[in-house]
Amino acid sequence: MTIDAAFTNFPVLSTARLRLRAPRPEDAPAVFEFKSDPEVTGPYAAEPHRSLEQSASWVAARLDNYRHRDSNLWIVADAREDRAIGSACLWHFETDRRCAELGYEIGRPHWGRGLATEAAAEVVRFGFTEMDLHRIEACPLAGNVASHRLLRHLGFSLEGTLRERVGRPGRFEDQFYYGLLREEWEAARAAAGRES
Repeated sequence: MTIDAAFTNFPVLSTARLRLRAPRPEDAPAVFEFKSDPEVTGPYAAEPHRSLEQSASWVAARLDNYRHRDSNLWIVADAREDRAIGSACLWHFETDRRCAELGYEIGRPHWGRGLATEAAAEVVRFGFTEMDLHRIEACPLAGNVASHRLLRHLGFSLEGTLRERVGRPGRFEDQFYYGLLREEWEAARAAAGRES
């Protein structure tokens, strides 16, 4: 599969505990549950959703982004119930450079169980093996400690600081710039295979 193929038929991904699938209009109430929580949206400087209608519009916009090949956002759902508990995405595609940016979020009731890492790891795997990406990037805010920990766990390297890049009420925050190359990811997987 290539980037073009990934935007032809929406890929459904599975892990031990999760199902990553296309957003659906009926996801709006579950999306509202995590998107309305400032503890979830604050770490990436987004305003929480104020209404179910806003979450329904967000779902529709993500489907539109996919149709326009702007981003591939998966709903992260519990594998047993298929209920949305978060999202994960590849976006900011630079097709000629075979590069994309990784994003993820998980609702607060599901924190502390490694689900964001599980979802992000599967999206990274898909990006490298199925979309033939050469590089995946991530740009969490400097204060988003959990996100930094997740990225380091997945093998990303901190490549720099974008100083005071994100404006918030009354202040600006630094953004950290992480990158992972396909060859680094493949080497880490091979080393893990030798150890098991």
